[in-house]
Amino acid sequence: MEVSGLVSFDLAKQRLESQLIEGTPREPMLRSLRKRPNLYKTGKRTPSNLFEQLKTKRRAMAAWMIGYLYYALPRPDINWVPDFQVENLHTRLWELHLFTCFREQGRHVAQDYPSPDFYVSNRKGVCAWIEAVTTNPEVRYDHASTSEPPPVDLIEKILGPAAVRYAKTIRNKLDRRYHEMSHVAGQPFALSLEDFYAQGSMTWSRPALIAYLFGFYAVMRSLLVSGTDINLISR
Repeated sequence: MEVSGLVSFDLAKQRLESQLIEGTPREPMLRSLRKRPNLYKTGKRTPSNLFEQLKTKRRAMAAWMIGYLYYALPRPDINWVPDFQVENLHTRLWELHLFTCFREQGRHVAQDYPSPDFYVSNRKGVCAWIEAVTTNPEVRYDHASTSEPPPVDLIEKILGPAAVRYAKTIRNKLDRRYHEMSHVAGQPFALSLEDFYAQGSMTWSRPALIAYLFGFYAVMRSLLVSGTDINLISR
Protein backbone atom coordinates (compact mmCIF):
# COMPACT_ATOMS: atom_id res chain seq x y z
CA MET A 1 0.00 0.00 0.00
CA GLU A 2 1.32 3.42 -0.95
CA VAL A 3 0.31 6.54 0.97
CA SER A 4 1.25 10.12 0.12
CA GLY A 5 0.53 13.55 1.56
CA LEU A 6 1.78 12.87 5.11
CA VAL A 7 2.86 16.22 6.54
CA SER A 8 5.76 15.08 8.73
CA PHE A 9 8.22 12.26 9.32
CA ASP A 10 6.76 11.59 12.78
CA LEU A 11 3.27 11.17 11.35
CA ALA A 12 4.58 8.79 8.70
CA LYS A 13 6.44 6.78 11.34
CA GLN A 14 3.34 6.61 13.54
CA ARG A 15 1.20 5.40 10.63
CA LEU A 16 3.80 2.78 9.70
CA GLU A 17 4.19 1.46 13.25
CA SER A 18 0.43 1.05 13.61
CA GLN A 19 0.40 -1.27 10.60
CA LEU A 20 3.47 -3.36 11.48
CA ILE A 21 1.68 -5.94 13.61
CA GLU A 22 3.27 -9.33 14.21
CA GLY A 23 1.30 -12.15 12.61
CA THR A 24 -0.67 -9.94 10.23
CA PRO A 25 -1.06 -11.66 6.83
CA ARG A 26 0.66 -10.15 3.84
CA GLU A 27 -1.23 -7.48 1.99
CA PRO A 28 -2.43 -8.85 -1.38
CA MET A 29 -1.11 -7.26 -4.55
CA LEU A 30 -3.50 -5.06 -6.47
CA ARG A 31 -4.80 -6.72 -9.62
CA SER A 32 -3.54 -3.76 -11.63
CA LEU A 33 0.05 -4.53 -10.55
CA ARG A 34 2.15 -7.30 -12.05
CA LYS A 35 4.54 -9.40 -10.02
CA ARG A 36 8.11 -8.40 -10.72
CA PRO A 37 10.57 -11.04 -11.89
CA ASN A 38 13.48 -11.89 -9.63
CA LEU A 39 16.41 -9.65 -10.55
CA TYR A 40 19.02 -12.39 -10.16
CA LYS A 41 17.25 -15.39 -11.70
CA THR A 42 18.37 -15.53 -15.32
CA GLY A 43 16.53 -18.63 -16.49
CA LYS A 44 17.66 -19.45 -20.04
CA ARG A 45 19.34 -16.10 -20.62
CA THR A 46 23.10 -15.89 -20.99
CA PRO A 47 24.11 -13.16 -18.50
CA SER A 48 26.86 -10.64 -19.15
CA ASN A 49 30.19 -10.85 -17.38
CA LEU A 50 29.37 -7.61 -15.56
CA PHE A 51 26.18 -9.18 -14.19
CA GLU A 52 28.09 -12.26 -13.10
CA GLN A 53 30.46 -10.05 -11.11
CA LEU A 54 27.52 -9.02 -8.92
CA LYS A 55 26.98 -12.64 -7.89
CA THR A 56 30.43 -12.94 -6.32
CA LYS A 57 30.76 -12.84 -2.55
CA ARG A 58 32.76 -9.63 -2.39
CA ARG A 59 30.04 -7.77 -4.31
CA ALA A 60 27.13 -9.17 -2.31
CA MET A 61 26.38 -5.80 -0.67
CA ALA A 62 26.29 -4.02 -4.04
CA ALA A 63 23.98 -6.70 -5.43
CA TRP A 64 21.68 -6.33 -2.41
CA MET A 65 21.53 -2.55 -2.80
CA ILE A 66 20.77 -2.76 -6.53
CA GLY A 67 18.00 -5.26 -5.83
CA TYR A 68 16.55 -2.98 -3.16
CA LEU A 69 16.50 -0.03 -5.58
CA TYR A 70 14.97 -2.13 -8.33
CA TYR A 71 12.02 -3.07 -6.12
CA ALA A 72 11.71 0.58 -5.07
CA LEU A 73 11.16 1.73 -8.65
CA PRO A 74 7.48 2.69 -9.01
CA ARG A 75 6.88 0.81 -12.25
CA PRO A 76 9.90 -0.41 -14.26
CA ASP A 77 9.19 -1.49 -17.83
CA ILE A 78 8.87 -5.15 -18.74
CA ASN A 79 12.36 -5.29 -20.29
CA TRP A 80 14.11 -3.95 -17.19
CA VAL A 81 15.30 -7.29 -15.81
CA PRO A 82 16.34 -8.84 -19.16
CA ASP A 83 18.29 -5.67 -20.00
CA PHE A 84 19.96 -5.65 -16.61
CA GLN A 85 21.05 -9.27 -16.88
CA VAL A 86 22.62 -9.00 -20.32
CA GLU A 87 24.41 -6.22 -22.21
CA ASN A 88 22.40 -3.21 -20.98
CA LEU A 89 23.20 -3.49 -17.27
CA HIS A 90 25.00 -0.12 -17.34
CA THR A 91 21.93 1.59 -18.84
CA ARG A 92 19.66 0.27 -16.11
CA LEU A 93 22.21 1.26 -13.46
CA TRP A 94 22.05 4.81 -14.78
CA GLU A 95 18.26 4.78 -14.29
CA LEU A 96 18.71 3.54 -10.72
CA HIS A 97 21.29 6.26 -10.08
CA LEU A 98 18.89 8.98 -11.24
CA PHE A 99 15.98 7.51 -9.29
CA THR A 100 18.08 7.43 -6.12
CA CYS A 101 19.21 11.03 -6.60
CA PHE A 102 15.62 12.23 -7.04
CA ARG A 103 14.43 10.39 -3.94
CA GLU A 104 17.39 11.56 -1.85
CA GLN A 105 16.39 15.13 -2.74
CA GLY A 106 12.92 14.49 -1.36
CA ARG A 107 11.21 14.46 -4.75
CA HIS A 108 8.18 12.41 -5.66
CA VAL A 109 9.01 10.04 -8.52
CA ALA A 110 6.35 8.40 -10.68
CA GLN A 111 6.41 6.06 -13.69
CA ASP A 112 2.80 6.13 -14.74
CA TYR A 113 3.67 6.20 -18.45
CA PRO A 114 6.10 4.07 -20.46
CA SER A 115 7.90 7.23 -21.64
CA PRO A 116 9.63 9.38 -20.54
CA ASP A 117 11.29 7.35 -17.79
CA PHE A 118 10.46 9.57 -14.79
CA TYR A 119 7.95 12.18 -13.67
CA VAL A 120 9.53 14.15 -10.84
CA SER A 121 7.77 16.71 -8.65
CA ASN A 122 8.18 18.51 -5.32
CA ARG A 123 5.73 19.52 -2.61
CA LYS A 124 5.00 22.83 -4.33
CA GLY A 125 3.85 21.07 -7.46
CA VAL A 126 6.88 21.98 -9.56
CA CYS A 127 7.45 19.08 -11.92
CA ALA A 128 9.54 17.81 -14.81
CA TRP A 129 9.76 14.80 -17.09
CA ILE A 130 13.13 13.06 -17.33
CA GLU A 131 14.35 10.58 -19.93
CA ALA A 132 17.43 8.58 -18.91
CA VAL A 133 19.86 8.28 -21.82
CA THR A 134 23.20 6.54 -22.30
CA THR A 135 25.63 6.68 -25.19
CA ASN A 136 26.75 3.23 -26.28
CA PRO A 137 29.41 2.03 -28.71
CA GLU A 138 28.45 0.52 -32.05
CA VAL A 139 30.30 -2.64 -31.00
CA ARG A 140 29.58 -3.55 -27.38
CA TYR A 141 32.49 -4.22 -25.04
CA ASP A 142 32.79 -6.00 -21.70
CA HIS A 143 32.47 -3.33 -19.01
CA ALA A 144 33.90 -5.69 -16.41
CA SER A 145 37.22 -6.46 -18.05
CA THR A 146 37.93 -4.00 -20.88
CA SER A 147 40.68 -1.45 -20.37
CA GLU A 148 41.14 1.32 -22.90
CA PRO A 149 43.19 4.53 -22.45
CA PRO A 150 41.60 7.87 -23.39
CA PRO A 151 42.59 9.58 -26.65
CA VAL A 152 45.89 11.46 -26.44
CA ASP A 153 45.06 14.02 -29.09
CA LEU A 154 42.96 16.89 -27.70
CA ILE A 155 41.04 17.46 -30.94
CA GLU A 156 40.15 13.77 -31.13
CA LYS A 157 38.77 13.99 -27.58
CA ILE A 158 36.62 16.98 -28.45
CA LEU A 159 35.54 16.33 -32.03
CA GLY A 160 36.22 12.62 -32.45
CA PRO A 161 34.01 9.53 -32.09
CA ALA A 162 32.73 10.58 -28.64
CA ALA A 163 31.18 13.77 -30.07
CA VAL A 164 29.68 11.78 -32.95
CA ARG A 165 28.15 9.30 -30.52
CA TYR A 166 26.68 12.15 -28.41
CA ALA A 167 25.17 13.67 -31.55
CA LYS A 168 23.57 10.41 -32.70
CA THR A 169 22.22 9.56 -29.25
CA ILE A 170 20.68 12.98 -28.61
CA ARG A 171 19.24 13.23 -32.12
CA ASN A 172 17.64 9.81 -31.75
CA LYS A 173 15.93 10.88 -28.54
CA LEU A 174 14.82 14.25 -29.94
CA ASP A 175 13.30 12.50 -32.96
CA ARG A 176 11.00 10.63 -30.61
CA ARG A 177 9.44 14.01 -29.65
CA TYR A 178 8.74 13.18 -26.03
CA HIS A 179 7.95 16.84 -25.37
CA GLU A 180 4.93 16.60 -27.68
CA MET A 181 3.31 13.64 -25.91
CA SER A 182 -0.08 14.53 -24.48
CA HIS A 183 0.99 13.93 -20.86
CA VAL A 184 4.24 15.91 -21.31
CA ALA A 185 3.30 18.84 -23.55
CA GLY A 186 3.66 22.24 -21.86
CA GLN A 187 5.78 20.89 -19.00
CA PRO A 188 9.57 20.87 -18.48
CA PHE A 189 11.33 17.97 -20.16
CA ALA A 190 15.01 16.99 -19.95
CA LEU A 191 17.39 14.32 -21.19
CA SER A 192 19.67 13.00 -18.45
CA LEU A 193 22.73 11.74 -20.29
CA GLU A 194 25.65 9.52 -19.25
CA ASP A 195 28.46 8.35 -21.49
CA PHE A 196 29.40 4.68 -21.89
CA TYR A 197 30.86 5.10 -25.36
CA ALA A 198 34.22 3.61 -24.30
CA GLN A 199 35.87 2.29 -21.16
CA GLY A 200 36.13 5.23 -18.75
CA SER A 201 34.86 7.70 -21.35
CA MET A 202 32.59 9.40 -18.84
CA THR A 203 35.74 10.75 -17.15
CA TRP A 204 37.05 12.58 -20.23
CA SER A 205 34.28 13.06 -22.84
CA ARG A 206 32.46 16.06 -21.31
CA PRO A 207 34.24 18.58 -23.61
CA ALA A 208 32.93 16.58 -26.59
CA LEU A 209 29.37 17.07 -25.37
CA ILE A 210 29.91 20.81 -24.87
CA ALA A 211 31.46 21.13 -28.33
CA TYR A 212 28.47 19.39 -29.89
CA LEU A 213 25.84 21.38 -27.99
CA PHE A 214 27.38 24.86 -28.37
CA GLY A 215 29.34 24.49 -31.59
CA PHE A 216 32.72 25.70 -30.30
CA TYR A 217 35.70 24.42 -28.36
CA ALA A 218 38.79 25.80 -26.67
CA VAL A 219 42.27 25.66 -28.21
CA MET A 220 45.61 26.65 -26.69
CA ARG A 221 48.03 28.91 -28.58
CA SER A 222 51.55 29.95 -27.62
CA LEU A 223 52.54 33.62 -27.80
CA LEU A 224 56.07 34.89 -27.25
CA VAL A 225 56.04 38.23 -25.36
CA SER A 226 59.36 39.82 -24.34
CA GLY A 227 61.08 36.48 -24.34
CA THR A 228 58.34 34.85 -22.24
CA ASP A 229 56.27 32.04 -23.69
CA ILE A 230 52.61 32.70 -22.77
CA ASN A 231 49.82 30.21 -23.36
CA LEU A 232 46.52 31.71 -24.47
CA ILE A 233 43.22 29.89 -24.58
CA SER A 234 40.77 30.86 -27.29
CA ARG A 235 37.68 29.30 -28.81
